[in-house]
Amino acid sequence: MRIDKFEPFCPNCKYENPSILLSQGSDKQHRAIQYGTRTKFGWLLASALKKERIEFRPNPLIRLSACTFYTPDFLIRRRLIVEVDGGIHDKDFRKTPDRIRQRALEKLGYKVYRVRNETVKSSPQEVAKQVLQQYFEVADVQTDQSGSFLSKAKNIENLIPTEPRNHRLTSVAKKLKDCAVKWNYENFRTCLVEIDDEFLTNPCFTESLIFLMLGLDLTINDGGKLNFKKLLDFFMNGINIMSNLYGDLAKIYLINAFSVTAPGFMKNLVFYGGPRINRKVVTINSIESLEEHISEFNDYFSGIGVKLERDEVKTECVYEVEKLDSLSKEKYLWLSNWIKQDSAKSTG
Repeated sequence: MRIDKFEPFCPNCKYENPSILLSQGSDKQHRAIQYGTRTKFGWLLASALKKERIEFRPNPLIRLSACTFYTPDFLIRRRLIVEVDGGIHDKDFRKTPDRIRQRALEKLGYKVYRVRNETVKSSPQEVAKQVLQQYFEVADVQTDQSGSFLSKAKNIENLIPTEPRNHRLTSVAKKLKDCAVKWNYENFRTCLVEIDDEFLTNPCFTESLIFLMLGLDLTINDGGKLNFKKLLDFFMNGINIMSNLYGDLAKIYLINAFSVTAPGFMKNLVFYGGPRINRKVVTINSIESLEEHISEFNDYFSGIGVKLERDEVKTECVYEVEKLDSLSKEKYLWLSNWIKQDSAKSTG
């Protein structure tokens, strides 16, 4: 079944999606969805768009991957997204997610047009005309985002598993790893039916499951670096599995999901030697080693549209370093120097 025919929310991932605010109600555990809130500059632009008779949808729900959603400020017809940005978007901790999210949207066929608060404030009608010009510059063709996502958005009373989500995923991933020597769609489906066939009706769970299995399959090469060739081969198998189960759009979702999580993946290699499910696989303890891993990651994955920027890794590592005690900070002094050196280059 195509992925756009599934419910837009899996049983538990809706709690983890930062783009959606959920409020618990006492009446039959009703969960109400609240979409992104609009700033006064957003309201100002909305008024200007109406005066220009430009059709738009405020804060539409857009699926970036099987488990990830985003609500931009405006969607003009089917392809143009308009974001009204304030000063907070100049901060490093916002630049990285903004850039990663924009890449994901562009892979889905959207064009993203960003405009500053100050520009909207000084000349809202001129901005509206610019939005219209941007719209004319992109062909208004159908994207694979289905309107059924929005029509079903309030019907999310799915069956919640008795086991916690992460525990259930980990358990199934480990059983799957022992089920077949070679991974392909046929083996995956056969094993999954025997272990937990509910995953086949939940694209989000299946997507998360593939990433856990990818983490379990990590190895190093003869040079002591992560074996990125094997990692790519496994990931391509994951693309084949998702597209066979849920259609071609699912493979774009899987690529987007990896693009979004890649900086965190590299951060986990630095601090833990691997992801949560499989730590101490590799040792990265120098600037040279880290940059070699970033470069090799890009050599293998940039061909499918997943690219790891150095400042994205820097942003992830900054917050991890800040949580360390004084003794551990000494251990990662090389990393702090790399972060400072990188920052100096960008401002110099």
